Amino acid sequence: MLNLDLLNTRAGQDIYQVGFSEGEIKGEARGEIKRQRTILVHLLKKCFGKLSNPVQSKIKKAELAQLEQWTLNVLDAKTIE
Repeated sequence: MLNLDLLNTRAGQDIYQVGFSEGEIKGEARGEIKRQRTILVHLLKKCFGKLSNPVQSKIKKAELAQLEQWTLNVLDAKTIE
């Protein structure tokens, strides 16, 4: 009889582990971006008050490196622009 249950084979376990690890890395990256967005939004609101829709949209579309840079820039910013 042919064993089609891949998790019971070494190759199947290896494939599963690679997929699990890749998913874990992607999840952690998404969590880091979300955390950085939250920090930035809190700082901006504290310094400048309510955020406009265009500012919120820009923050939602930004990558991690940009969010980190903006967070650092808040410390010296006179305006939100």
